[in-house]
Amino acid sequence: MDIFISKYDFAHYHNGREIPDNQLQRYYRIIKEIETNYGEKLDLDYFAQKEFVGKNYISQFWKKITNMNLTDYINAIRTEKSEKMMLTGEKSVNEVSFKCGFSDPKYIYKGFRKWYEKTPSQHKREYKRYKEEGTSVDEYGIGEFIVKFGHDLVYADMDEIKVSLIQGEGAKDNWKRKYEAEVRKYSGSRMKQELIKESHRESGIREVYLPLFDRSVTDVSGEYVTFDKKFIEKVLVKVKELAQTLFIEMRFRERASDEWEKIIRGFSQIAKDIGSPDLLSMCRFVVCLDEFGADIEAKEFIDRISDIVNRKHIKIALKFD
Repeated sequence: MDIFISKYDFAHYHNGREIPDNQLQRYYRIIKEIETNYGEKLDLDYFAQKEFVGKNYISQFWKKITNMNLTDYINAIRTEKSEKMMLTGEKSVNEVSFKCGFSDPKYIYKGFRKWYEKTPSQHKREYKRYKEEGTSVDEYGIGEFIVKFGHDLVYADMDEIKVSLIQGEGAKDNWKRKYEAEVRKYSGSRMKQELIKESHRESGIREVYLPLFDRSVTDVSGEYVTFDKKFIEKVLVKVKELAQTLFIEMRFRERASDEWEKIIRGFSQIAKDIGSPDLLSMCRFVVCLDEFGADIEAKEFIDRISDIVNRKHIKIALKFD
């Protein structure tokens, strides 16, 4: 409970360090002020007067502690409050906009398009339809539940070091476990995901590098290629949600070039099967060589897969471990 109360916020999420108590208290005061008075005019001058500091200080303080723009955060909270107000009452968009502190109704539309990817009226219609249709629920006995979800529950509360101890030091798929542990931080409401995405944009994090074709995820036996399809789909969906570019490292000498070709073609089919035609275009393939003379073979490999992967999305790089 102490962890939930004192650590479960954007400040700790983005800092990864202990925050001085005076800064933490200021952060909490600003959060409380926004939650309480989101319907009023809130800007840097307002908080500067409340905290008896300059508005530039407030701007820099908030950016440093949350990696976000204060105005973006305020508008995110206002959008969240307006959603609840619209879904639980019959007020017009203009009324809700005014009560939630938007200076103009156009900003509530902008907020809904950003956080929910639809207009307020579309969002309300979908919610009404959801309430009318209901949803199906699968019920599990305790034994069935443990069998089905036990493994995930065990790892959900462990950091990568503890996982490594259980799996054995140097386990080949530790990078997968670490990635999945990080991805869990993005679970939850769309609002939370978008706030984190916004923070990453501010800090310049737009790419993720994974050895997605190593033997813990893909394998080739003769004519057949096997994939951990569930994991690959999870990676691709998350990359799309966070608007990132996925760089896939391929250690070229670890497989024959025709095996790499089978892997690329199988991977592109998985991307298509997910149902999003632009997923493959969000991927970059880095063909890693550990000797200068292997570039001719790598170039021939790239020529063979150019019918499915844009050449500008493939690089050849020297990498020495």
